[in-house]
Amino acid sequence: MTNKINELGRKLMQKCPDNDCIIFRNLYEMFQGVNDDLSGCLLSERGRHVLEKEQRRLERELEMMYRTNYAVQMYKKEIWG
Repeated sequence: MTNKINELGRKLMQKCPDNDCIIFRNLYEMFQGVNDDLSGCLLSERGRHVLEKEQRRLERELEMMYRTNYAVQMYKKEIWG
């Protein structure tokens, strides 16, 4: 995950407008949860594979929203100019 996506996710966890940014925030929160599970749990090979697949899916969704979602674009302009 890029630093900008991660930074935006952290900012939205602190303060999130009532628009599509909530979806980005929720995806980011799920992504972080999967990361935590992958790094902190003893998993079978199959369990690790399933979580890694979910991690990649969430990362793709976050990247797409970061690049294309109108509300996210407006929020990025607001916080970074």
